[in-house]
Amino acid sequence: MDTYTVDILNPKALRLLEDLADMKLIDLKKSGSSGNLSDEEKALARERVLRGSPDMDTEGMLAHLRESRQDRELPFRDRK
Repeated sequence: MDTYTVDILNPKALRLLEDLADMKLIDLKKSGSSGNLSDEEKALARERVLRGSPDMDTEGMLAHLRESRQDRELPFRDRK
């Protein structure tokens, strides 16, 4: 089995990965990092996203992700 490291540049990609994990096509594992980004890391991530899609509504996308997390289990976070 191959293992890959993925940098999420667009929040939609996370949803796609979660869907693939739900279908048991991939297995998501949380990395060793805490997941809490510093302000500098958040700014860098935002810059990368905007560079890829200059007219993307980043705040709207993040709000959508927060909402969608509420009604579904995240396989790599909510495992028991």
